[in-house]
Amino acid sequence: MTEANAKQRPRLRKFHVGTGQSDQEIIDQFVVRRGELNTVLEVLEGNIDSDSCQHLLVVAPRGRGKTTLLVRVIAELRTNPLCADRLLPVRLMEESQEIFTLADFWLECLYYLAKSCAPIDPALADELRASHAVLTQSWTDPALEGRARATVLDAADRLGRKLVIMIENLQALCRDAEPDFGWELRQVLQAELQIMLLATATSRFAALEDAEAPLFELFRTLCLPPLDTEECRRLWAAITGEVVNARRIRPLRILTGGSPRLMVVLAGFSRERSLRQLMDHLVELIDDHTEYFRGHIEDLAGSERRVYLALIDLWQESTSAEIAARARMEIRKVSAFLGRLIERGAVVAEGTGRNRTYYAAERLYSIYYKLRRDRDEAVVVRNLIHFMVTYYQGEELAALSRQLVSEAAQSDGIREGLARAVKEAPELRALMETQGMAAPALTEESGGTESSEALIQIRRHFESGQFQAAIRLADGLIAEDPTHPITDPVTEASALFWRGLAQGELGESAAAIATYDLVVERFGESADARVQAVVGHALRNAAEALCMIGDAEAAIRKADQLRGLASLAQSAAAATEADWAEAMARALRGETKRVDELVRDIRSAFRSGDTAMLSAFQHDVPTLVALGADPGTLAAVLEEDEVAHEALRPLAVALRLEAGEKVRAPAEMLEVTADIRVAIEEKRKRRAG
Repeated sequence: MTEANAKQRPRLRKFHVGTGQSDQEIIDQFVVRRGELNTVLEVLEGNIDSDSCQHLLVVAPRGRGKTTLLVRVIAELRTNPLCADRLLPVRLMEESQEIFTLADFWLECLYYLAKSCAPIDPALADELRASHAVLTQSWTDPALEGRARATVLDAADRLGRKLVIMIENLQALCRDAEPDFGWELRQVLQAELQIMLLATATSRFAALEDAEAPLFELFRTLCLPPLDTEECRRLWAAITGEVVNARRIRPLRILTGGSPRLMVVLAGFSRERSLRQLMDHLVELIDDHTEYFRGHIEDLAGSERRVYLALIDLWQESTSAEIAARARMEIRKVSAFLGRLIERGAVVAEGTGRNRTYYAAERLYSIYYKLRRDRDEAVVVRNLIHFMVTYYQGEELAALSRQLVSEAAQSDGIREGLARAVKEAPELRALMETQGMAAPALTEESGGTESSEALIQIRRHFESGQFQAAIRLADGLIAEDPTHPITDPVTEASALFWRGLAQGELGESAAAIATYDLVVERFGESADARVQAVVGHALRNAAEALCMIGDAEAAIRKADQLRGLASLAQSAAAATEADWAEAMARALRGETKRVDELVRDIRSAFRSGDTAMLSAFQHDVPTLVALGADPGTLAAVLEEDEVAHEALRPLAVALRLEAGEKVRAPAEMLEVTADIRVAIEEKRKRRAG
């Protein structure tokens, strides 16, 4: 990214949103919550000529963007010609800690009204500041509330505007103010049409629900849900300038729980890192920023902190009894402290009565605490993150390969350097070629930049869903005449392979199988290990495609062919591919015992950190279930081995849930399992179709 682009990017903040920023900067940085913004503006604009004012309360846990929404509303009211001459925003201090009585409320309004007036009527602003100074000295005057209120309303009349008074953390103000404050405020708001309230709260506190309480039905409530995956994608692009697809942003959506503040925090941690690099180093980044997380925890009072730590250590939705047991505290006290934590926005509650459960509003705090407190639990966190990186972002490895190949095509120096790297690190060549791309040749005669670029384009078309375009481009690299001399077999095992993949995505199973068969027919006798690797992938994919159309017998023949190839090449990887292929066919035939044996054999070779094997389990186990394998039995096979189970725990949980069992797990893990189950269902539909 260029320095100019970096300067143009809006500055999104975690705290003190809007301070020192122009209205245009605030508008530019507001890339999510547009629907909620429109709702607020519609209500405020509707109040302009109405005989009564609709007051608004925005409810959400901390970090969900309440303050950002209010600041964006202010920018709109100041810049939109339809509002600027009719409404004046008056935003009180975020923590209204000086308001205990209605007189205090009007004095605060007067103080901030003077600030709001300054750009449009400096003389009136000076007059209001002077009035505020006089009134604050008259704190013993029993008529202080009336005098302060009259000064505010008179200023509104002189300005010809209704005042939009913004109060944050209304739940804290109502809790700390004197008992009559709520009733007095309600009476004023119902009588004075020049005043409308736009407030925020971290939860729906008791005073809103009680029919005998002063705030009952006073507000229209607008709840801010967590950001969805698409909103997280837009926010990430706005913060970092890195445009990513929805699947790649999914892990951050899960880890942050859709919290805009935590998304901004993580983006700040990432600095110049890409999203993939951020995920790879997330554990280290959290550890390096201990002070940030610890500071928020230490802000809690002692007993509240004890309850909060118990909750984040449990790392799942928990009952008050479970939290009390973990905190070693009496349950009634725990329930009271949970109520306070909910009001603070640190904890969210779901359900009612005995079914009521609690969880931390900001998910990363559980991960932070696990990393600090328990080495064994830290392993669980690391494994979960690694699982997510592999499951959601594996395609970024291909993006890296594409970039290298593309740069090599343009530069002799890069091409020579990459060729040396490929020679010294065969896994780099394997990575690139399994992605369907030819690595730079060791000599100028072998391969060409033109064919390499064509393979890159095929991959790009495939990733963007342009399967027909991928097929057309692949056809241009394939010699249709069987007698045609093959000068570049790797380019041609790769173009055919990608054509088969694209045909499969288009639902053309028969055509895909025919293409894979052509790969085997043309290149099955090749002595080139790179070509044989692609032949093996073609046989395995053909077996899967045959299973998806219900031809188990033909799939078994492909598996046997693949097993023979593995024997000749003495390739353990090809033998594993053959096991997967046979397992799919046996699952289709309902041979549960044989499926279990094959998966158990595959699992026995699993090693910690084996990303290729992890990716295979993530793809192939859901396929087995879609073909009829028993999910509960497969889960048991994964759970037999501690190393495999630790690495594959989200998959095992998904299988248990698919089997109809009730499983409790961290919210982050449950979101991953939900995506795995969606993948299973999609494969079932594809098979049925």
